[in-house]
Amino acid sequence: IVSCDKTNVPICVLTDLNNSGFTFYLTGSHYFGNYHSGSDWDFFAQDTPETGSFLVRLGFTEISSCYLDVMTTRVYRKESVDIQLVVCSKTKVQVQKLYYLLRGNTTLPIHTKQGQRSLWDFCYKIYQTGLAN
Repeated sequence: IVSCDKTNVPICVLTDLNNSGFTFYLTGSHYFGNYHSGSDWDFFAQDTPETGSFLVRLGFTEISSCYLDVMTTRVYRKESVDIQLVVCSKTKVQVQKLYYLLRGNTTLPIHTKQGQRSLWDFCYKIYQTGLAN
C-alpha cells in the first residue's frame, strides 16, 4: 500500500492488501486530508482479472460505482474500505497529485461534490494534454 496512515484502517484488510502482491494507492478523504471520524477508506489499484478475483476472495463485494471518474472501471467494498479498480493506475496517481496541488489554489467550490468533480475533470484534462508532465 502506498501512502497510507494506518490508523483506523481495519487491520485484517490492510494486512491482506499489503501481502497481496498488488499495489494499492490511498485516495479519497484520507489522502486529501478532509476526513472525519466516520470517513471510510478509499484505495485504488490497476484493474486486472486477478485483482478483482483477489478482492472477492477477501470478502469484498462489487458495488455499482458511485464514482464519476472515467478511470474507474469497478468498485469493491468491505466494511469501511472501498477499492476502485482503474484503467491505468499510473494516470490516476498523476491526476490525483495534480488535484492535490491545485485544490488549495482554486476558486471552484470544492467543498461541494460538484466543485470537486469539476476540479477532478480539469486535472484529468490537463494530464491528457501533457501539460502536467
